[in-house]
Amino acid sequence: MVSNWFSDLWDVIVENIINLICSLFASGISNLYENGSKLYDNCAGKAVDILTRSSKSMAPGAFAHVQSMLTTGFVSLGLLLCTIAFFVALGQESLEGLRDKRYEAWIKRIIMYILATGLTASTPTIMSTLDTWGGAFAGFAKDTMGGEVYTIADASGSYDSDIESLLDPFTEEKDGKRVAKKDADGNIEDGVVGTGFFGFLIAILYFLSTIICGMIILYQAYTRFFKMLIAIPYAGLGFGALCGGHELKRTFDSYLRYVLSIQIAAGTMVMILVIVGSLMTGANAPKGLFGADGTAQLFLEKIFMCFCGVGLVRSADQLTERMLGLH
Repeated sequence: MVSNWFSDLWDVIVENIINLICSLFASGISNLYENGSKLYDNCAGKAVDILTRSSKSMAPGAFAHVQSMLTTGFVSLGLLLCTIAFFVALGQESLEGLRDKRYEAWIKRIIMYILATGLTASTPTIMSTLDTWGGAFAGFAKDTMGGEVYTIADASGSYDSDIESLLDPFTEEKDGKRVAKKDADGNIEDGVVGTGFFGFLIAILYFLSTIICGMIILYQAYTRFFKMLIAIPYAGLGFGALCGGHELKRTFDSYLRYVLSIQIAAGTMVMILVIVGSLMTGANAPKGLFGADGTAQLFLEKIFMCFCGVGLVRSADQLTERMLGLH
């Protein structure tokens, strides 16, 4: 009688300990998954916001004053470059023209000089328009790909369905609490603690991965934005090079290609974030790995997609250049 009582007491103690452990694992998995997903969502959302803005959207202040001074300075240098390049090229072609009695080269150089100085003097307006166009193109890419579908939550913005699929392999709902899963005979299933521990370890990996990927995505978005801010003043020199000879004209060509690639790359980054986000949203949790019904697969699938997305975002510039032949 006493032994049976102690046996029953021991079973109750063991069951409560297992329930507590499984509850802790379930709570840890839920918090890690939800917080990691929200952090990635916020970073991806902020990145999309940055990629769809232009320098004109920034609050006026010290930045606007500095950029205006830099642009004015580079425009002055560009106009000086236009004049020097014009007279050097005109001098060379004038001698050849006098010898060969070809005066159309003079006219061509004069027209090129007027065009180059006009473009250089209009640098602030041209670059502001181009910068605005870049943000609009990225916004168009976002709207075309589904608007705000860059998160890894479901359509309602909830993570509950994914969390449930992660906890079901080793826990079940009872009186509003998560307890160890039992079989048809009412006994705690074998391996629930191990399954919960394994899921908890992968949840930690998932949480760390979303932090790393989210920060890298945000960094890449800011980098592209600042690249454009820095490239704007150099337009004065880039347009000024148009008036020079063949070798100097390559500067204009290279500059224009670079600026276009920066702007179009913003749209490429947005498309990557939207596509990867939609794939992660649609990730399912099939059975199979270590007997767990998705505890491992869902995490591993999303971790893999997350890092793939980061790799594509990092190479968006090269990807855009190659697709459009700007490389």
